[in-house]
Amino acid sequence: MTNVPTLDLHGVKHEDVIPVVEDYILLWDYRVPAFTGKIITGNSTKMRVLVESTLRKHKFDYKFLDNSTIVVTGKL
Repeated sequence: MTNVPTLDLHGVKHEDVIPVVEDYILLWDYRVPAFTGKIITGNSTKMRVLVESTLRKHKFDYKFLDNSTIVVTGKL
């Protein structure tokens, strides 16, 4: 997957994950409807759960590419 907007959460504190992910998905969805992006969570289960709950809250489609990467698709 090349040339897709990527959010790397390495170094982001767990308490900051939700607003950072919301900024990323809402900005890209506003700029490019139905965008495809990538969120790198690292190997933290808590980080993946926080990202997944944020994506569900805003009704974004997503899938786990592997244990550390989530592919998200914007809304039409």
